[in-house]
Amino acid sequence: MEALPPKLTFENSPFALKTITQRWPVILAQLIDSLYRNRIQYHEVDALDLEGIKTLTGAIGQLRYEVTTNKTITLLSSVVDGCDNDLDLWNSLLRNSGVLLTTSRDRTVGLDHPTWFSLPWLFVECYLYRRIMDCVALSQLGNFDPFAVKKRSGLMKSESLVTQLLSFLSVSQNPQCVLPTDTLFTVFLQAAL
Repeated sequence: MEALPPKLTFENSPFALKTITQRWPVILAQLIDSLYRNRIQYHEVDALDLEGIKTLTGAIGQLRYEVTTNKTITLLSSVVDGCDNDLDLWNSLLRNSGVLLTTSRDRTVGLDHPTWFSLPWLFVECYLYRRIMDCVALSQLGNFDPFAVKKRSGLMKSESLVTQLLSFLSVSQNPQCVLPTDTLFTVFLQAAL
């Protein structure tokens, strides 16, 4: 059996380094901006508490600071709606990785405590999004999706492509269609990218 490739980390992968140092801070900054710009709509249309939105915005700002300054990783503290076993599983995985802290302000651990740059990239990427949902839960905004505006926008922008793809799929399913399977595969693969 072939050995698995090494885990991508800050030290061994330019991709992981760029993701951690450039992409994540931008994602978090855009999220903060979106929360601020849409706060009135969230309050008036979605009936969300303005103080909760303000709390969430501050928490995401703190998270961005922790990521950009490579602070220690912390255990999670909130059960996310619909994911009852999630908190225990995450904290178990985090403890197995050496995470002991419940807050990034705790200074009782040594220099070897895991940070944003020291754990495997994919694990920390998933942790980042789970931390965002932890911030939502701590802000008492229920099952609010802070990325909903961006998701809706992306869906609307891709509507014509999806329509074209569905038309192509409809034609390709016609028994009279003689397109080779590898051509169909290539078209759908490129559309997925």
